[in-house]
Amino acid sequence: MRLDPKLLLIPLLLMTTDVWAGDYRAVVGLGFGGAGIKRNSSLTSSVPGLVTRSEGIGTMEIGIERILSDRLTAAISHSRGFRLGPFSAGVGFTGVFARYYLFQQSWGSNDSGTETTLLVRRILPYLGAGIGLASGTIERPPPDLVTSLSASALFFGARLGADVPLSSKGFGVRGELATSFTATTTGPEPSSLSYFSVGAAAYFQF
Repeated sequence: MRLDPKLLLIPLLLMTTDVWAGDYRAVVGLGFGGAGIKRNSSLTSSVPGLVTRSEGIGTMEIGIERILSDRLTAAISHSRGFRLGPFSAGVGFTGVFARYYLFQQSWGSNDSGTETTLLVRRILPYLGAGIGLASGTIERPPPDLVTSLSASALFFGARLGADVPLSSKGFGVRGELATSFTATTTGPEPSSLSYFSVGAAAYFQF
């Protein structure tokens, strides 16, 4: 009786599921974009209207992810925009995000008679959404009329990207389009915060 080589994939698939389920990943990323604050300022009589400050063109993100299933992860992440001259990164977005993968990491085989090739999906696109707290202060030296602009509020975020696993040990890279924004706060000086990034990240499973 000839053994079908495809049957050998069954224990491999079961072992792979055990490896990925319930694990954590550390994520570190950089990108292009920035973070900003808009605020109706009445700090001086010469600045009666909307004041806008931003920090870019760079972005950075760190986070910890929990793999909940083949298609779903949950993460705690912190993102900031930064500028280089002089260096400043005063606005941060810290929140909880969920990512849903459109395709689960799948396994298959290509049987060509005497040889069987294992096929692994290498590009895993996903959609993500999250919520958290944004806060920060952007300072500018004189002669700027508003030397310090601060705000804090609840934010909502969206993510669109793809993971590319590079190792069975859980190392990979990620490309992501990210945006976060707050609703305009009420009060004598309404404000809002925003974040946008086109970036890349590396993740490490532990």
